[in-house]
This record gives sequence, C-alpha cells and structure tokens, in this order.
Amino acid sequence: MEQFLPREVLWADKTTMGSFLNETLNQKLYQVYLGIKKKAPSQDFRTLELFNEVYYICSRIVNENLPEVDLNPYIQEIKRDLGWDYPTSIVLNMIYAVLALREDNSIEVKNTIRKIREHYKMDYCKSPFSVFVDDEISKGQSYRVEFEDLNKIDPVLLAKCQALKFAGEGKDKTIIQNITIENKFEKPVGAVVIPGAVKVEKEINDFVKIKKIK
Repeated sequence: MEQFLPREVLWADKTTMGSFLNETLNQKLYQVYLGIKKKAPSQDFRTLELFNEVYYICSRIVNENLPEVDLNPYIQEIKRDLGWDYPTSIVLNMIYAVLALREDNSIEVKNTIRKIREHYKMDYCKSPFSVFVDDEISKGQSYRVEFEDLNKIDPVLLAKCQALKFAGEGKDKTIIQNITIENKFEKPVGAVVIPGAVKVEKEINDFVKIKKIK
C-alpha cells in the first residue's frame, strides 16, 4: 500500500468547523471529541486541522489498494502532518468512527476498520469513540459519507501521479513522446510522464494504463 495521489486530489481542506458541523455524524463526533478535549485542556488539538486530517486519511483508505495491510504509513503521515507529539490515537479513533458508521464500505475498508479496532484493543479497552460507534450500531444507525471518486478524476492527472509514484521524487520531469493513456472511456490522451515509469506498466492500477505506442 503506497500513496500516489496528492492530498489536494483526495481531500479539499475545509476552512471552517461550520463546514463540518452541517453533517449529523460530525456533530456527534464533535461532542465526543469535546469530552476528550475537556479532560486534556493543556493539549493543543487544533480542532479544524484535526477534522481535515481525519477526512483526508479516510479518503486515502477508501481509495487505496489494500489499505488494511499496514496502518503504520497512516500513523507516520498523521505525525508528519500534525506534529510528532500529536495524539495520533485520537485521529485514528475518529477515522475508525467515520468509517465504521459509513454506508457501503468495500471489504478492504471493512478490514481496515477491524484492524484499527484490533490495534487499539477496542473490545477490551473502550475509548469514547468506540463506545459511540457501538451505541450507534446498536441503534442500526449509519451515515452517508462521500469521498472523492477516482473514476471522476482527470485520467491525465492520475497518470502523472502514478508516474511520480513509480519513478520516485527528485528526477527530471521529461516529456516522453509517443505515450498514451488508455482510460475507461477508451479515449487515448497525452501525458507528461517520468523516465522509467512505463516499464512498470503491469503495476499501474485499474483506472489508467500507460504504454508506449509505435
């Protein structure tokens, strides 16, 4: 499991808490969060930044291949984004709550939910968010939570991001001629790719495929 899409593609950061709190699920999460914050008044939680990070990581989990394989990349990214002393457990517990109460999860996302629950031993050590989730599920409650649909993202942008992923950062961005992208609409389009990217064609995901043409 590797990230290849930039944050801006997966999640557009909201600029006010009001933008989050117009959703019922977020209103309930916010109340649970305030209870935790009250018990740790000296901790700098940075509420808006926290909620944006939760939803960004959720979007990554929903869109990436095999997100359940390893939680560590998500933990490391949260720490890079919010600070190494940030209480990562709160972020992951909120991610768990959002995804566990989300309708229409894939099997991969369900496996990730289970992995987070196991990681924090939620069956034995109840956190405020796991208690909230269990209570909502017992009531048959679920929520419609929308994330970016990769099928609607510009295929050229996807191809560029994939090329960056496979070629690595720091290399010269050279335009290679006679490169095309085959997207699901069967309409070839041009792309800027990085040398070396096309040789890993078999690894490129289902949304786009880069290949050399004669």
